[in-house]
Formats: sequence, structure tokens, C-alpha cells
Amino acid sequence: PENRRLIQRILLHLGKIWKSELARANYESPLSELKRLSWLPAQGDIQNWHRPCDIYSIYSAHLFESQARFLDFPQQRLASELLEFLGVPSEPVPAMVVKDILRCAEQNQEVNLEVYTFLSRKFQDNVVLKLKGKRSLLLKDVGYVRPDQVFWLAHPFAKYRYQLPAEARVYQPLFDRLEVRESAKADDALRVLKDIAGEFSTSNTPLDDVSWHVVMQCWQLLDQSLVTNDSATDFLKGLQHLKVIPDD
Repeated sequence: PENRRLIQRILLHLGKIWKSELARANYESPLSELKRLSWLPAQGDIQNWHRPCDIYSIYSAHLFESQARFLDFPQQRLASELLEFLGVPSEPVPAMVVKDILRCAEQNQEVNLEVYTFLSRKFQDNVVLKLKGKRSLLLKDVGYVRPDQVFWLAHPFAKYRYQLPAEARVYQPLFDRLEVRESAKADDALRVLKDIAGEFSTSNTPLDDVSWHVVMQCWQLLDQSLVTNDSATDFLKGLQHLKVIPDD
């Protein structure tokens, strides 16, 4: 602990003098040696020292807390220019944020919603596609859901699907990449029917009122699709062996 506090005091001192252009000119060469040495303390790690390139500043820690080591130095903003010179990274790569979301979803831990703001700026990175088909979108009072379980507009699926709040439009570049739809379509109705069949058919439990109403809405969507699209009969074959038609 004493060595750690000493390093923190050294960082603070160097960080203050580094703000001077004259000091940078005098110390740049000798301080460059520190870029290659393992000498920085990490939060939660009292055994090891770390190279500047292997440890992150805390500014963006809320985006990827489980994916990196973070510098144990309380006054980082006072030494931000020095840390940048040393090569201490301040921002994660998108893959780290994606991994943190999936880990949090698996453990039912809430992520900071800024993760979606960050990935919306990086939406062109193909790593974001790892969120498709997985519980990766955090909804208030709901928890994590898959991108294919949400819509921007109202839908007829009640408890089986979700409508995104209007304020989530700020994440639209990312959500578009994850193929979040504006409104429900026939193939959505097909998936909901399969979900309901899986929930009730095994035990032959009667449908509750809400589920019965959703089934009717699904068939209505499918019927409309058959009227406008002759090829829609193909994806109905997936229902052949499922219990998806109520008795009454």
C-alpha cells in the first residue's frame, strides 16, 4: 500500500508539471522510458504493477467495467495529459463493450445505458452484430430482451413483446443495425405463436385471456400477409406440428 501511495503521489506531481510546455520539452525523453515499464497500480489488484498500455483510465469505466484493469489513481483528471502521453487508453474498443453487455445480461446485472450511446457511435463495427439474437437490450422494469423482441411502434403481442420508449431513438443507429423493427410483421406473429405454443402445449394448459387474444392477433397478421403475399404460405409450414389453434 505504501508503494502504491508513493506512485500515486509521483503521478500527481508529474501530471502537474507536465502541463508546462517547457517541462514537457525537458522530460519527454526520460519519461518515455516509463511507457515500457510495469509500474502503474490497478484497482482491485494489489499484487501486480502494469504497463501504461495495459491499464485504462477511469473516464469510461462505466462502459466496460468487467473487461479491463483500471488505473488506481484518484486524481486522474489532474494528470490527464501525462496519462495520454504515457499511452494509458481512455476509451474501450467496441468489442469490450459488447462483451460487458452480454456478461451483464447473463448475470442479470444492469448496464449503464451509455453503453448503447457508445455503440450507436460505433454501429458500423461488425462486432455489434454479436448482440443480435441475444438478450442484450435493457428495458426499464423488464430486464434484458432480444432485439427481435422489441418494436418502435405499438404491437399486438401484449406481454410477449415490448415497445421501445421514444427516448430510445437516440440509439437508433445501433438498433437499426440489430434489425429492430418499426412495427410487427407476419414473421413476428409466427415467432410469437411458437413462443405461446412452447409455453402452453407441453402441459396442455388452457390459454389465459391475454394469450388467447394474442393468438388471435397473430392469426390476423398472418391472414393479412397471405392476402398480400402468395409466398407467405412457405413460412406457415413451421406451424404444422405445433398447437397454435385454440379450441374456442
